[in-house]
Amino acid sequence: MRKYKFKQTDLAKVAGVNQSAVSFWLNGIMKPKFEPRKKLKEKFKIPFEIWDSKEKIDEFFLIKEKS
Repeated sequence: MRKYKFKQTDLAKVAGVNQSAVSFWLNGIMKPKFEPRKKLKEKFKIPFEIWDSKEKIDEFFLIKEKS
């Protein structure tokens, strides 16, 4: 199971979108537009370039499981 540093509902609320949009972003299906990126950067310090690739998204958002 994948565990994220933030709840999708919290990201959605700040970005002004629904939770399914955030799910699409985190799965690399879609990228957020400028305004949601700006809001997420201001509130959660999420860099703009995170959304450029699925690898960057996973690296930033996923909680690393202890071995």
